Amino acid sequence: MIEDKNSLRLGAAKLLGLEAGRLLFEPLKVIGSMSGKIEDGFDGSLFCLRDSVTDTSYVVKMKSASFTENVGLAMAPEGYPGFEEAFKRGWGVFYIRDSYKRETGVYSGLEPGLKRYIPKYYGSVLSGDTAAHVMEKLDIVQCPVNIDAAARFAAKLHANYLNDLSSAERLGANIPVLSDYENAREMSHMLLEGAAKIYPSFTADIVRVMHGYADDAENNYRLLNDFDRTLCQGDYCVKNMSFIRGGAVIYDWELATYNSPQFDLASFLVHYPDRIDESIINGFLNTYKRESERLGNTQGAMFEDGLRFNIMLYMATRFHAMMNISAKVDMPYMPTSVGNWLYLFKYFRLGSGL
Repeated sequence: MIEDKNSLRLGAAKLLGLEAGRLLFEPLKVIGSMSGKIEDGFDGSLFCLRDSVTDTSYVVKMKSASFTENVGLAMAPEGYPGFEEAFKRGWGVFYIRDSYKRETGVYSGLEPGLKRYIPKYYGSVLSGDTAAHVMEKLDIVQCPVNIDAAARFAAKLHANYLNDLSSAERLGANIPVLSDYENAREMSHMLLEGAAKIYPSFTADIVRVMHGYADDAENNYRLLNDFDRTLCQGDYCVKNMSFIRGGAVIYDWELATYNSPQFDLASFLVHYPDRIDESIINGFLNTYKRESERLGNTQGAMFEDGLRFNIMLYMATRFHAMMNISAKVDMPYMPTSVGNWLYLFKYFRLGSGL
């Protein structure tokens, strides 16, 4: 059972065909959008092992069913006793449902032309409800952010799998269903109220708009099907990227989903490690559009409509990952993410007339 760090090391050594004593834990330094002590932080499932003989390093990513309960407990805003159950109903499905199949499927089965953009995948150790994925270690977020490289990879990914549901299913991607949106309603409201108490910039009119948006699960699901859909990385942000080899290398595909492509674009902009502005938005989106058109993926006016929809959808379905609404959790990048979403809300005049 992979239940502690030593068991994790033993499992990785068996997978790699090495003596366990050769593998030593070493700090995994992450800067920018996450704290440096990732092992002790919110994303505590990520570890680094170094082979003391060859000096080769590996990243080991561990997830278990208990992760959902732990996150629900840590994120629960004071005064909302039903939050943990709501979390498991609403967001737990994205973390746990077929998570092992999804991570393994994407790393092993992504189209060969795109494989050079993800870390080398050595395999997975599976024990009970716990899976550990072993990958090559790259420098994560320790070099300047290459916005163009991030935009170009997203365009390649989306063009390659555009309207290809069968491939998304084969890779194990999450396929959103109406109940995902229905189950998220209760927690969305709890989080919105918690955000309004902590972030003064989250004004009553914005909260009111988002309450209405989160409530309308049926319409959100219908709108999702009005746009082209594709394989999305699902957590497309700088903390899951390395900018080396002349481009972007993308980690962490456990939230891969069959969604409208602008969901990944909204995710990148919301979780950009610094405050975004007009030049960052336009630089990222213009590069994405140019590369998409070169690859034959043209969406015209639907692109802007899809982007507006997904900025709102991101807040209604994923903003638990950017809201520090509990004193139990130290996530220093969250205020920046909240500010970036609010900037997008105002920049695209979302919620006007509602």
